[in-house]
Amino acid sequence: MAYATYQESVLYIHGGFLSSDSNYTTRWDQFYSLDLSRNWNTARPLWSEVPSVGPVSSQISSAGGYTMSIWRGIKGKHNVTIWDMANPRTFAATYSFNTQSWEELPAFPPPVPGPLRFYQAATSNFGSLERVYIPGCAGTNMLVYDRSTNETNVLPMPKFGNLTSWDRYSFVWVNYRNSFFLVGGVGTPSSASYLHEYRVFTDAGAWEVLY
Repeated sequence: MAYATYQESVLYIHGGFLSSDSNYTTRWDQFYSLDLSRNWNTARPLWSEVPSVGPVSSQISSAGGYTMSIWRGIKGKHNVTIWDMANPRTFAATYSFNTQSWEELPAFPPPVPGPLRFYQAATSNFGSLERVYIPGCAGTNMLVYDRSTNETNVLPMPKFGNLTSWDRYSFVWVNYRNSFFLVGGVGTPSSASYLHEYRVFTDAGAWEVLY
């Protein structure tokens, strides 16, 4: 299952596993939104199914441990992208609210072999520059995708803890600081810092330990 919020006003959730399937092989191709700007009762949340026109790739419907990012779109709309970057596959597709359809993105570099890990994608939101950053998605480095050029780059990262630190962490864009915060990660040693900031708009990008 993947989820993300748009300007703290709408929550999107895509996919999910059948809870009774202990092997997590039964997956659901469901896509819902929740309006956070309206009052609602927790017993009856205002979920709305997001419609999809045309065929949906089997890779979208079978995605498992993946993540979601949100782009600003055209005509006041925005787009949602899902990223399935776990071994042994790399796949991403964008849903357009203008066309109500999915579009597969160009191929990405294959993941570095190793233990199964789950990543978090987040979009920089600074002026007209929108890029998706996924820490640890290229070994211990960071994968960066530029929507305007459809180009992918790999940026080096300092070593925080060990390889398993880049598994099930939290990674968010902070408008107030024009930077990303990275929190935690399964397997992070207790002696390692667990709150880091990545400042994008420096000459080469800069990581800083906050706590």
